Amino acid sequence: MPHLSARRSPCLPCRPVPLLVPSLRPAGRNVAAINNNPFEYWITYPDAKYVELMQGVQEFVSAPGARDVPVHEVFTDSMAKELFTELASRQIAGLSEVETLWGQQYRCVLAPSL
Repeated sequence: MPHLSARRSPCLPCRPVPLLVPSLRPAGRNVAAINNNPFEYWITYPDAKYVELMQGVQEFVSAPGARDVPVHEVFTDSMAKELFTELASRQIAGLSEVETLWGQQYRCVLAPSL
């Protein structure tokens, strides 16, 4: 079973997430998400401040060090509970499984490692 990250949080319990399609082995999580995240699209641009910004973001993602925190420190358990309550009010199927995955796996993943 593949791990979410080579860097692991001291937060327990954390377990690898099983692949939904075992034959599919993506290199990263963002398989096909088109969005407005400027840090996903580093272009050549002749502006020293732009290059400095993008290099800083890359350094943070590559080696976050002490800034590498578990997801639950960014998206707190109370925020997750609020989300689950809203999903329950909308009778979303599979909510129990999502709550289990949050509690046993995702909340402990180191945020920049996602």
